[in-house]
Amino acid sequence: MQGSDLAQLYLNPGPTKQSWRQEFFYEWVAGPVHFPTNYALVRKDKKFIQWPQHDLEQLFDLQVDPFEEVDLNKDGDTYNDTVNEMRSRMFELQALAAKGVKM
Repeated sequence: MQGSDLAQLYLNPGPTKQSWRQEFFYEWVAGPVHFPTNYALVRKDKKFIQWPQHDLEQLFDLQVDPFEEVDLNKDGDTYNDTVNEMRSRMFELQALAAKGVKM
């Protein structure tokens, strides 16, 4: 796991929390126990997941659907702007992670 030190959130309450990240990128690469490779951008209110081996992308509204049961990306064009923005941002964060940049 890479990222910022969480200690600043509980050791220095106050303005530090304002600058804390609002999203994170994660990836799971398939290993000996097969669970498909996936990449995701997670925010407080939304989660975008890409499953490259299945040519599938999912979008969940975590405020309304915290158990991720309703894939909003199946709604056709309704969420295209959100999907496109989150996909682009996910690729940005993925590139930074590949370079070893702490976020």
